[in-house]
Amino acid sequence: MRHVGNAGVATIWDKSLSSAVTPLPDGSDRVVAVHINALPEQVIIINTYLPTQGTHADVAYADILDEVLEIIDKFSPNNRIIWIGDMNASLVRAKPNSNDKQFISFCNANKLKVLELPKDAITYKQRGGPGSSQIDYAVCMLDQPTTVTHTEVESKSPSALNTSPHFAVLAHTRLTIVDTAVKP
Repeated sequence: MRHVGNAGVATIWDKSLSSAVTPLPDGSDRVVAVHINALPEQVIIINTYLPTQGTHADVAYADILDEVLEIIDKFSPNNRIIWIGDMNASLVRAKPNSNDKQFISFCNANKLKVLELPKDAITYKQRGGPGSSQIDYAVCMLDQPTTVTHTEVESKSPSALNTSPHFAVLAHTRLTIVDTAVKP
C-alpha cells in the first residue's frame, strides 16, 4: 500500500502524450515506472527516490535496488530502460559512504551506466544550510544503445514548478512518440 506524504516519487507528462504513456503497476512509493510507446524503440522510465543514510538504511537501500532490478529484468528484453531519480548516492564524493558504494556496485554488477554530469554539478542543496551534493542521476543499460543524448542539471532550480531542494536532472532523448498505447 502506498502511503501519502512520505518518501514519494512521481512521474508526470504532458496530457498530449497520455495515449503513448502507460503507468506500470510495478514499484512502490519510492519506485514508479512508465512505458512509453516510441520509435525507434519502446522505453521504460523508472523514477526513484532511494533512502538516505540512517538506521537500517543499508537494508532499505538494498530493498529499493532490488525493486529496480526486478523492473529492469522484467522489461529490458523488449524495451530500452532509462532509470532516473534521487539515488541518495554520489559518484563524486571524496570519501564514499555506504549508499555510494552500494549504488556503484549495483550498477557495475548489473551492467548499468550512470550518465555522468560535470563533477562540479550540484543536484541537491540543503535548505537553510551550507550542504550541497550531487546525488541525482540518469542511468541506462550498457548493453542497450541509449536513447539519451545527454544529461544536464537545470540551472534555474528551484523554479516556480520545483519546490524541492533538488535541482532537476534532465535526460535528453531523441524519440518519436507513437500516438497509441502499446502493452509493454
